[in-house]
Amino acid sequence: MLTTQIFNFMITRFCSSAMKCSLVLGLIVLMASSCQSLKTSFDYDRSIAMNELKTFAFDPDVDRLPVNDLVRKRLIQAVTKNLEQKGFKQAAQADVIVLLEVTTKEKEQTYATSANVGGYYGRRFRFGTNFTTTQFHTNRYTEGTLIISIANFSTNDLIWQGRGTSVVREKNLTDDKIEQGVNKIMASFPVTVKK
Repeated sequence: MLTTQIFNFMITRFCSSAMKCSLVLGLIVLMASSCQSLKTSFDYDRSIAMNELKTFAFDPDVDRLPVNDLVRKRLIQAVTKNLEQKGFKQAAQADVIVLLEVTTKEKEQTYATSANVGGYYGRRFRFGTNFTTTQFHTNRYTEGTLIISIANFSTNDLIWQGRGTSVVREKNLTDDKIEQGVNKIMASFPVTVKK
């Protein structure tokens, strides 16, 4: 908890509005943070035969993600690796287009701690005192979401969308953490229909 407070202090003390990009990149980090704290969900078009999809391409707007170049590159590499491991190939005229979106939201958590101190003195006549003190603590943090959308290349109709949400942490910018987060988000793509 102390680490979170120090991190929050550093963010509020040393980050200007130009540093918001770092927070958003932290969001990517967030989703990559520990996969245990990454909350994921997905939805898909049940009328699409996903087993017929074989090629993919990235939306040109992927270069406009509000993150730095290193994180953008790691994110694209992680999605590419995930799709290639599932048998997809990158192509100019692809079956599907991959869209990436990053959002952040400032949040606050308040909690209270109470201490009750008291005692009694004396043998025959007891005298006592008792008091309670409560301290309130506020933890400010950034929650980030990475949304990965897979759409039909020619019609732009959405086929599948996965999202991962977590607390943004600076330490989660490593290649392996981003890859873990992307893999967890994309674990349900493509959806295999049981017959």
